[in-house]
Amino acid sequence: MWFTTFIFANLWGRRTRSGLTLLGVAIAVAVIVAMFGVVKDFENSLTAMYLENGYDLVVMDSGSMGIDDGALDESFAAKIRTVAGVQETHPVLLLYSSAKDPQTPGRQTMVSMQGIRCDSPDARNLEITSGRMFVDGEKPEIVIGERLGDTLGKKPGDSLLLIEDHKFDIVGVFRSKNMIIANSILIPLDAMKIANGAEEVTQFLVILDPKGRADMPRVQSEIRAIDDQLKVYPVREIVDQSQEIRGVRAFSWVTSSIALLIGSIGMLNTLMMSVFERTREIATLRAIGWRRWRIAVLILGESTLLCALGAGLGILGAVLMVRGLMLFPDVGHLISGRISLEVILKGFALALSLGLLGGLYPAWLAARMAPVEGLRHD
Repeated sequence: MWFTTFIFANLWGRRTRSGLTLLGVAIAVAVIVAMFGVVKDFENSLTAMYLENGYDLVVMDSGSMGIDDGALDESFAAKIRTVAGVQETHPVLLLYSSAKDPQTPGRQTMVSMQGIRCDSPDARNLEITSGRMFVDGEKPEIVIGERLGDTLGKKPGDSLLLIEDHKFDIVGVFRSKNMIIANSILIPLDAMKIANGAEEVTQFLVILDPKGRADMPRVQSEIRAIDDQLKVYPVREIVDQSQEIRGVRAFSWVTSSIALLIGSIGMLNTLMMSVFERTREIATLRAIGWRRWRIAVLILGESTLLCALGAGLGILGAVLMVRGLMLFPDVGHLISGRISLEVILKGFALALSLGLLGGLYPAWLAARMAPVEGLRHD
């Protein structure tokens, strides 16, 4: 207990420097946890979007760069259905585009749009809270997620300008616990093709029967054999095919690395100055019998404690940061505001690792100090 008190006392005796170091660690942890928390939340929502409707495989264009890219002829759907083990195949046209209010065309919001048919699980499983579901065909009508409707201030009877400013009438609003679906717009596939000026779809969503799930590699291979243009992914792997997520992941790692570097430099500077300033104290401890390992543990304990406190403060800051982002309409409708426990624990572990690594050299320097050095120190 006395040893722990000694660590607290050393940090408290240098409150300004310790506080600045703690703040640096907290900022680094807040940036890391907030960024990876948002990315992880989006990844989980994207995967759940497929799993909740029972899909097993996603068939995409081999030349596509992401899940919303590519152009596949809809006739492939009939061929995919002939593969043994395939129960259902549904064409989908995905687009990310701006949504504008006809009354205020200057204001626009980026939204996710899906062109589907009413026989797909996406349509069958919808919980319509007001209005009705659209009807298959070329009529320009849509249903929108409840959360997106609140963001845009839209309800059944209103309209939006979508896809090269084509006017679509809102006929219904639906509810979903999934962040992505709740902020999306569903459109009759044929109507969306007309607005998009193309007959192709971006992907096919496949549901397998029990035998097909038991032999999924064979099903994937047979679907790929239909045409070289087709590539097939299990739903749980589809997140890695999103160009947007790959880009955000890379940006998150770069930003986090910079934040960690700044935090580690601050930690190293604080501990090095602490060792130099306490030369007489450390030498005295050595003279009264403290072993080298105990001196090293003292310095490592101080660095670890600083990083643990900084991690706690940083995690709190990350939660507040993500909550704050939800106040901005252009960003808030894309995130749920939740940070998973996995990301929080990883952020805390990174902070502790930073404390241990940042304290290694100062700890070694202090441990090798000879008692006689205290007598020479002014």
